[in-house]
Amino acid sequence: MGKWISVIVFAFACVGCGRYLPPIAPEIMAPDGVDKLVITPSEQGVQFAWIAPERDRRGKELSSFSGYRIRRKELLERGDETNEKIPFEEVGFIPDTHIEVREKLRAEARAQGKIGSRVQAPKELTEFSFTDTSPVRNKTYLYKVVPENQGSVEGAVNELIKITYKGTGSDVTVINARALETPPAEQDQNLSEPS
Repeated sequence: MGKWISVIVFAFACVGCGRYLPPIAPEIMAPDGVDKLVITPSEQGVQFAWIAPERDRRGKELSSFSGYRIRRKELLERGDETNEKIPFEEVGFIPDTHIEVREKLRAEARAQGKIGSRVQAPKELTEFSFTDTSPVRNKTYLYKVVPENQGSVEGAVNELIKITYKGTGSDVTVINARALETPPAEQDQNLSEPS
């Protein structure tokens, strides 16, 4: 009988021993793209307004956040939108503390015997805006609002904003960021085709 108990214990030890979950790439835990991005050009510049994302790229609730980097690049000719030789420049950073505040409020709720997971950050802490006051009239720019977690890992960008700046009468086009990405299979096909 003792022999069988030893075998069973050994078997359970082997099954449980050394089992780890696969590592999660930091990019997957980075924030999803911003919600409800609104662009308002004026004579003073271009204003961007948005709502903070609540989920990471896996669809799980965010656990850390640092803020948003607003970036732009000047477009001189057709195709510059996807030209990686033309870098985006940072024109602003907006900090975001809504996750930190939410966690403090949840801890307070749990200390009072309430269900902490139901507590959310106040709405005003999830609404953001930024105005770029430096665009030059009649020049065309491509903007993006990049969310970032506390590990400085960039999150998703769902939309790019193309603007030919003319003050209030600016031409504004919203571009689906994923539509600009060429799938690897298509890239390989393009490389193999004769020119």
